Amino acid sequence: MKILIVEDDEAMVSLYKVWLKATKSEIEICDNSYDVSDKIKTGRIKEYHLLIVDLKLQGSEDGDKIVDQLSQVESENKEKTPIIFLSSEINQEMQQKYGDMRNIKLLEKTSVNSEILRNQILEVIAGL
Repeated sequence: MKILIVEDDEAMVSLYKVWLKATKSEIEICDNSYDVSDKIKTGRIKEYHLLIVDLKLQGSEDGDKIVDQLSQVESENKEKTPIIFLSSEINQEMQQKYGDMRNIKLLEKTSVNSEILRNQILEVIAGL
């Protein structure tokens, strides 16, 4: 499995790598939303089996824009890529807009641990 982690906090990246080590997945790190936008525009985003995305990246585009871009690509994609948005910026509007999408999970960063992340990964993958 190939996982793209979009996160600019090196400590969080290290933590996610530890949590995901047991999956024996190929993990790629992207530390800004501009690179994610480029992957979306060029179609390279479809190379990944799972996206784990922080919505608040320092010096980057608005997180909601990335959510919209990814969800638009996914609505056109027959093979839905699971996306887990991890952020302290998840709000009610986002929950209403994306909460019913089977391949998208919204998680509050402050309440996530390895077990919750692992269970969410399994849930989004199984739901496709």
